[in-house]
Amino acid sequence: MMQRARSVSPYRRAAAQGEVTACYVNEHWRDNGMAAVFVLRGAPGRGMSMASYLVDIWCLGLKDAWGRLQYSRAEFDKVIERQLLTNALVRLDIETARRIVFGGIRFAKQNGFRLPHKYERWTAMLGPEPDPESLDMSIFGKDGKLFFVGQLSDLNERLIRSTPQEFVRRPDVEWALEADADSAEDMGEAGYDSAAWEAACDALVDERAADMSRRCRDWLTSRNQVPHPMLHEAWRGVLNAVSDFDEERIADLDAPDISLGAWQDFEYRAANFIDADPDDEDRIESILDAIRQAMAYMRERGVPFDFKEEYVRVQREAISSTAK
Repeated sequence: MMQRARSVSPYRRAAAQGEVTACYVNEHWRDNGMAAVFVLRGAPGRGMSMASYLVDIWCLGLKDAWGRLQYSRAEFDKVIERQLLTNALVRLDIETARRIVFGGIRFAKQNGFRLPHKYERWTAMLGPEPDPESLDMSIFGKDGKLFFVGQLSDLNERLIRSTPQEFVRRPDVEWALEADADSAEDMGEAGYDSAAWEAACDALVDERAADMSRRCRDWLTSRNQVPHPMLHEAWRGVLNAVSDFDEERIADLDAPDISLGAWQDFEYRAANFIDADPDDEDRIESILDAIRQAMAYMRERGVPFDFKEEYVRVQREAISSTAK
């Protein structure tokens, strides 16, 4: 029985055994085309788990999915309070939350958009994924078309089967591009080789991770601590998380009143970038242990915020050099 229990993904177990304690969405999500969904589950004797989803209703589908397996109601309330500073939130029933999130997955797939890394870990918190054909998709799109609002660089990162230029020429697409002249110029009017810039960025992550893991090992050894064998992989996840964080999230790591929650969010974000079978609980815990060593180093020596700028520079240079 114990072996069977441990074979179940901790994410799916949180959904199966935990009751929905709270569920929120931004108030005018239907009108502005963007739904930010927050779900808190709790179970007697097991604590709480939180998951958050960002869904572009009009175009991109599911844009982001993240969460925490060990959470408290107080921490969740702080997240909601921060959201209330800029957005009004309203309660949402779990079935509508499932419709928004799983519908967002189907919408992204059918329109050729890349889904968030390891998104299945956190959608498991909503229960089993329904048959895509059974989903009511009437809330998606705008006036019968896709309507993209944002920067060309965001479109570039998310498209799988076409270039941004090809996409915006489609008859079923309307768009309102925000100013992003550098990225538009870098991609060129004739397209780009996405595989090339992804490879260049991955090589940069690997090179910097090797350097950071070496520094971190020396630091741990000087403190009579044993470096984790997955430290290099941990730093790959950490650096990918840095490249993925926006300026507001990065600033939160230094904010006295919310830094603890921000660091915990950062920990799980980094873990999402490391390959692991979601059913392999031991490997997931090992990954988190390694990331915590990296985070302890960063708390004392500083977060490598400069990596985000370096990452963007390499990405743009690769796009420019491979434009066709």
